[in-house]
Amino acid sequence: MIDIIAKQLNDSNIKGIISFGSFHSGTSNKDHNDEFSDLDLFVFTKNPNISLNIDNIGWLKCLGKPISVLTIKNPVEGNMITRIMYENLFSVDVILISYSKFNLIKIYLFFKKMKLNKFIPDYINIEKELTTFNAYLKRGYSIVYDKKNIKKTVSDINQFFPIVEEKLDEKKFLECYDEFWQTAYRFLGKIVRGDIYYGLILLDNVLKNRMVEMIAWESKYFFDNKDDLYYYGKKINSWADKHTILKLSKTTFSTDYKNNLEVLNNHILIFKNCSKNVAVKKGYSLNNVLEHKILSKVGDYLKNFEQ
Repeated sequence: MIDIIAKQLNDSNIKGIISFGSFHSGTSNKDHNDEFSDLDLFVFTKNPNISLNIDNIGWLKCLGKPISVLTIKNPVEGNMITRIMYENLFSVDVILISYSKFNLIKIYLFFKKMKLNKFIPDYINIEKELTTFNAYLKRGYSIVYDKKNIKKTVSDINQFFPIVEEKLDEKKFLECYDEFWQTAYRFLGKIVRGDIYYGLILLDNVLKNRMVEMIAWESKYFFDNKDDLYYYGKKINSWADKHTILKLSKTTFSTDYKNNLEVLNNHILIFKNCSKNVAVKKGYSLNNVLEHKILSKVGDYLKNFEQ
């Protein structure tokens, strides 16, 4: 699939292409060839503002006939991604990068090497962008097409912006901890009021993000797991505690009132146990009053329903 691009590319505006993501992060050929794996591409172009649509995907037509094209903003990194789905349902995510801007990185890296980069205006944002770019390549990549030796620049970025894992501190722990408990109480309100869909759209993602974040910390610090813990719970079955994984099977909300109370309670019990383990290991304090009040409130509604 990737070889087709290099062989059939005939766009003079394209100066380089890097493939990254699921095609490079698997541990076996089976992982790479999963039918749901998509192809992620950085495309270095002289025309980064081009609008790709179903009638005009340019050189990307070499991968097949498109049936859907969507350009959206990445909710995490904030950059624009064009997603192309072909008639065989294979998808390609394309991030266009200005080649002229990328070429200036060589100058910035020179100044950084000389420890003069802080004199460059907006250097903080430049540092953030390069760190984000390098994070995309963390689990593997390949340079599919290279007309201007972008390989050298990418190598230099890897050298100057190594991926440093953010360490857990009490402030970060409490941010996760407090947001989970407050969100759990707000979700209870949506269940009781019959606004479950509003709760799902507004709060379920927050609830699960914080729960998975705490599970990852438990795995790393309490169980001393040295594995690569993928973000947002990716491949959680391979790194989380097996008892926690079993409990996660009961964290899906529905339209049933009692079931939703029980599911919310399951979220709380999982989080409570994981946060306790992390707090004990790291020496952090828990808010027992907050936990007791919200657990009791959920329990009261469950008891009232059963009566």
